[in-house]
Amino acid sequence: MNLSSRGQLVEALIPVIRKAGDAALALQDDDVAVRAKQDGSPVTSADLASNDILRAACLALFPAMPVVSEEDSRVFEAGKDSDSVLVIDPLDGTKEFIKGRDEFAVNIAAQGFKTAAPLNRPARKSPSAVLASVSG
Repeated sequence: MNLSSRGQLVEALIPVIRKAGDAALALQDDDVAVRAKQDGSPVTSADLASNDILRAACLALFPAMPVVSEEDSRVFEAGKDSDSVLVIDPLDGTKEFIKGRDEFAVNIAAQGFKTAAPLNRPARKSPSAVLASVSG
């Protein structure tokens, strides 16, 4: 995908974060599996499902841009020297998610476009549930 602006990048990513947020939200009511990462922080099946959706879509939409995720450190190594990188947090607020609260989000930050960062708060069902922040 050839993008001429940060706005186009954000617009391309909004359906992706909606899909990932919906997948995470669908798992919240289930008895979501939780395990500890190496650093001791929790990771759930919803984190991993959201991560899979985000990573696959980002690689399909922007094959030349490395994708960095807190759930996949080997990708971080591949992208650390790139001018443009997509940084994903598939479930920001995992502890709140586990407690059944609605204070969690799905995030993608595009570095290299100054800043372009769409955010989805899937548990907040309102037209403003998907926020796009473009600075610079």
